[in-house]
Amino acid sequence: MFSGVSPLENAVYNESQGNMFIRTKWGSTVKCISLERPGGAFGEEVDLIVMSEAAQIKNPKRLYQQVLRGRIASRLGDVIIPTTPAGRKPRHDDEEWLYEMYQKGLDPDQEDYFTREWPSWENPTFLEDPYELRNELDPLIFAEQYEGKFVVFAGSVYSKFSPEIHIISPFTIPKHWHRYEAIDPGFSGEFAWVAAVVSETGNLYIIDEYSDQECLFKDRVEAIKNRRCEEYGIPHGMWDIFARKNNIRTTLYIDPEDPQCLAELMALGLPGLRANNNVMVGVDRVSRRLNWTASHTPSLYVASDCISTAECFEKHSWGEKTSTDIRKPANDRYKHKMDCVRYICAGSIVPSPPPVQPAPTEETLWEMMMQLSNRFKKDPYAMSAYERRMGGYAR
Repeated sequence: MFSGVSPLENAVYNESQGNMFIRTKWGSTVKCISLERPGGAFGEEVDLIVMSEAAQIKNPKRLYQQVLRGRIASRLGDVIIPTTPAGRKPRHDDEEWLYEMYQKGLDPDQEDYFTREWPSWENPTFLEDPYELRNELDPLIFAEQYEGKFVVFAGSVYSKFSPEIHIISPFTIPKHWHRYEAIDPGFSGEFAWVAAVVSETGNLYIIDEYSDQECLFKDRVEAIKNRRCEEYGIPHGMWDIFARKNNIRTTLYIDPEDPQCLAELMALGLPGLRANNNVMVGVDRVSRRLNWTASHTPSLYVASDCISTAECFEKHSWGEKTSTDIRKPANDRYKHKMDCVRYICAGSIVPSPPPVQPAPTEETLWEMMMQLSNRFKKDPYAMSAYERRMGGYAR
């Protein structure tokens, strides 16, 4: 009917003023309104309402019952609610209205409701590999974001953390173990530093923590270096010399969102690297290390004197899902040290090499010669090279 001619009579797109609509030449109108300012829907009669991304709408039950439901009553209209879930009971929907509507659509006795769900990979434009995503992401995140499930995000982000399993007694740190540290500047809040070491088998041990507020960077650098000294039992102020002499490899990751912190620390003799701030990759790396079963031991442990870090593992919780991002951990008071742990685990952790055996000293060689002398009943200088090589096994 409208071949070669636009079917639109008028079209307006002014997002800043909330004026967005199209009007067709056959008299139909499609209007887009923001439910942040739902007043634009009052007094109108409509045939169809589409509540796009309803999981992100604040107070959806009140808006639906007080504003939207009456608009379709006179025309016996329909409501479509397409959305990715954001948990069963997000903070802005504490009555679980959306989940209730979802459940009604699954109930055969509720004939006016219909629920249909699809995983993301059934969309023909979806290009990612679901198997890789399943391996990379937290199971709850994958179920919500890619399978469309109403999952419960409650309690700690790191639900696999168990004090009985993951908290261990402090121990003497081998000098040849690699060190990994991370800093979350906290901007106007808490400055946090966490230190860890990695064993020859790749196990990661969180061995120290430090935090402050409203402190000069030079004082923070001094405090961190002094804590390093205490860990290895050396006098304060001797860290640089001790680390160079013992070839202690230290990698420091710093929150990439604060380049000023990186520059300040670098100028004060504490060089660092920009941390990987992919939140879900970091959360997944930490979770994998915490994972344990009857036949599998974890590869992440926390020293018992890191009291604050252990508490953060137990209490750092999931946050609200935003309209532009997938769900992330909450911005709670436990996040700063957990960000540090996340930076470390998301970095390039290399297992420590085996310890280098020290070369025999002159005194040690003489003791060995005397032992051989007793076995062969000869003066050390009277033994042949063959007898010395055999180490007393030649008879």
